[in-house]
Amino acid sequence: MALSVQHQESSTTLTCLPIELLGQVISSLHNSDIKNLRETCTFFHKIAQLRLNRVFLSTNPRDIQVFTAVAEHDVLRLGVQEIIYDDARFWNEYATPMDDWLPEDDELQAATGIPSWYRYLYDDDVADAKDSFETGTETCGGLATKEVSETLWNVEESYKNYQELLQGQTEVISQGRDIDALRFGLLRFPNLRRVTLTILTHGKLSEPFYYTPTIRALPSGLIYPLARGWPGTDMYDEELYGETWGGEKEKWRGFCVLTHGIAEHIRENPATRISEFSIEVDQILAGISLRLFDDTECSEYKDLITVLSYPGFRRFDLPLDCTYIWGRQEWAVFHSRQFHDLPSNATDLQHISLSTNMDFHSALWEVISREERRPPLRCIFPIDKWSNLRHFSLSRFFVKQEDAMDFLGILPPTLKSLELSHLEFVPWYAGSYRGLFEEMRRSLGWRERAPENQPKIVVFVEGRGSLIDVSFEVEDYLYNHGDNPFTVGSNPLFREKRHYVFSDVGTKVDVLSPGYKRLEFPIYD
Repeated sequence: MALSVQHQESSTTLTCLPIELLGQVISSLHNSDIKNLRETCTFFHKIAQLRLNRVFLSTNPRDIQVFTAVAEHDVLRLGVQEIIYDDARFWNEYATPMDDWLPEDDELQAATGIPSWYRYLYDDDVADAKDSFETGTETCGGLATKEVSETLWNVEESYKNYQELLQGQTEVISQGRDIDALRFGLLRFPNLRRVTLTILTHGKLSEPFYYTPTIRALPSGLIYPLARGWPGTDMYDEELYGETWGGEKEKWRGFCVLTHGIAEHIRENPATRISEFSIEVDQILAGISLRLFDDTECSEYKDLITVLSYPGFRRFDLPLDCTYIWGRQEWAVFHSRQFHDLPSNATDLQHISLSTNMDFHSALWEVISREERRPPLRCIFPIDKWSNLRHFSLSRFFVKQEDAMDFLGILPPTLKSLELSHLEFVPWYAGSYRGLFEEMRRSLGWRERAPENQPKIVVFVEGRGSLIDVSFEVEDYLYNHGDNPFTVGSNPLFREKRHYVFSDVGTKVDVLSPGYKRLEFPIYD
């Protein structure tokens, strides 16, 4: 019989419920709600325990403070399985579309100390927030209508808060406090399995992707330029030249910090349980510079080799920044041994994801051979070494339909999910999504498998000016009796149609929206 709990310090009805039922109710609450519940009385402080399976780290002092506190806690530290490092940065200055002619109000700037670029971005965000409430669109969900209409946080207060964030970040970087915290945490989290590097944290205005301690500590309704990370994530900033990896690697500071920290920890603690390294961009056009692979003697490449070579390493997500990588010699990296050797070291791999930020609509592709930029998939992925592969993802790559089919045909039967997003088929007149899925349906034999053994399919494409998810429609076509969601796309007069889905097909998605449901992956055993 369930035991009823009585507690002399509380007369609430809840304390009379069976402890098993209370446990189920509490298990469904968010940590923020559990924290509030624990503060109501000593009874709930004892039975309502926080579920802390991941911690956040960044160059923000508040994140480091909480991260270190968890690492020092003899109970909470045991539950941590994932570290999420936020590499989004507050910058000294953001580009705007008006940089060339924006009039400077010297008197106003001298009086307030607020630069014109900040005023521009602030006014732009306020306008977007007001417009979203007037039109009823689901943006700026954390801002109350009153807060926006009255601008409780005016530009002066906003800039003051922003400067405090920027100053704190600058001090952390100069002192290397995040590096010290990471080293301490790796030693104090014995059950740590996954390390994630992300630039998505701040999401959209008042709709953060992750509620880190820094974001939770921001004043309610605060409007500020969202922190971004890595080249290409500031929509108005245009870099004119791509340097060598050694000359530009500080732009990916979080990547350098994590690869060195994890590799050093593995070398000094061979019994560590770390088995996953995920670099998360989630359809955002950003990644780690491809120039990393130009010099195999650089410390970051060697550290990556150490991480992936660790016995039992199971997951690796690698987005690549290919901006200004046009030359034949530069693209030869994909055909090189150093690129192939990296995943080849992970013989226990169960999850691999490779993506780029290539802009296939660029006019430069009209004069540069697409075919020469198509690396054979077997040259990149040593699929014969991954007998227990569960997830494979390829996004924004040049592929040949015949080569893709050959590769898909040798994927192991352990495969549980497959992503093929934003693929560019070469030559354009001999391949398309429609043709690929026709061949997959006809030749792979996946349709005849039991439903539980059919790989989950994920496909994103660009259409109608938005990101379109056609995963459901593709699965319905491959495994059931649905129609192929892609148009023919082989008409030489309309070469762009090779990507087109029918107008009423697919779901428009916003990957930064809190309501967007991603394909989640558990910690791999």
